[in-house]
Amino acid sequence: MNLTPRQEKLLHSPLEDAAFSESFIHQSKNMEITSLKEITDLGWTKVSRHEGVTNKWFAELITVLQKEGLLPLLYQRRKDISG
Repeated sequence: MNLTPRQEKLLHSPLEDAAFSESFIHQSKNMEITSLKEITDLGWTKVSRHEGVTNKWFAELITVLQKEGLLPLLYQRRKDISG
């Protein structure tokens, strides 16, 4: 997937720079996640199984990724079901 410079910057920036709620950011920090890149590198399966992930957190993640055109990055790792 070819990313725009804006998308690249958003991926590597702290979660506070994206349109996430304070609750999402706080919960992410508790899970030791600080950027969208860390989340997309894990992929759909590992993120959904990550300790601390709630339905509300996951729904917000999907909403922001979709809005920013980054949702395909989460699905690229979907085949990684082993972990």
